[in-house]
Amino acid sequence: MILAKQIFISTNFYQRMFKQIMGVPPAQFLRDIRVSEACRLLANTDMAVQEIAEKCGFNCASYFIYVIKKQLGITPLEYRKRNRML
Repeated sequence: MILAKQIFISTNFYQRMFKQIMGVPPAQFLRDIRVSEACRLLANTDMAVQEIAEKCGFNCASYFIYVIKKQLGITPLEYRKRNRML
């Protein structure tokens, strides 16, 4: 982890402390933030799924779809249909 190196602690120590304080590992915390923003964009914009994936920090649209489906139980397009705000 870059942050751990910047504050001169080991990656393992950083991850343990982060999980102890936040309740989830750093990677899951970041993924949750990305999914939350993706859901907002899916519900409130006409942006393409690929564009939303990139904007939310996912390098690959297929991985983005996998993560959304795993966390929400539905695909990004299904989420959009069910939660459309426009």
